[in-house]
Amino acid sequence: MNHKHSSHNKPYSTVSVIKFILPSLLGIFLFMLPIHYEGSITIPIAILSSTLQELLADQMLCILFITVTISTFGALCTKLFKPRFVLNNKFLLALFNPSWIWLILRILAFVFITIIVLVEKGLIVSSNLLPIVEMISSPDTGGLVLSDLLPVLFSIFLFAGLFLPLL
Repeated sequence: MNHKHSSHNKPYSTVSVIKFILPSLLGIFLFMLPIHYEGSITIPIAILSSTLQELLADQMLCILFITVTISTFGALCTKLFKPRFVLNNKFLLALFNPSWIWLILRILAFVFITIIVLVEKGLIVSSNLLPIVEMISSPDTGGLVLSDLLPVLFSIFLFAGLFLPLL
């Protein structure tokens, strides 16, 4: 009988094992190792996330506005004009070719964040406008989402996207 040896029976080199073990240990440290920090127990990735939020606090509104703007207008241009450089690039196509429903949601998000930014910067006064503007920009609704929720999600997803492959 002719038995062929499969590649998984070959011994792994020390370098290959180290290339697997070290990133995995880093991932375990970042996501699973509880540590004491400022009087409480947390994980290192949460410390990184909160530190980034503190560092970017003054620029976060601008970063979020630019992100939503690029996402909205990139998707809108892709749907309407179908640029080849986007259609021929898997990464850009995945970012800028949502379904029509998601495109409409991106447009609504852009409108809402624009209203909130204009109110936050004092460029429009919400009390002088329609009640809908007050509802969108109120610190209890859209203002809460933009100033409290989105900065946390931004930093968490940034680090999750970078470091989850280590696990």
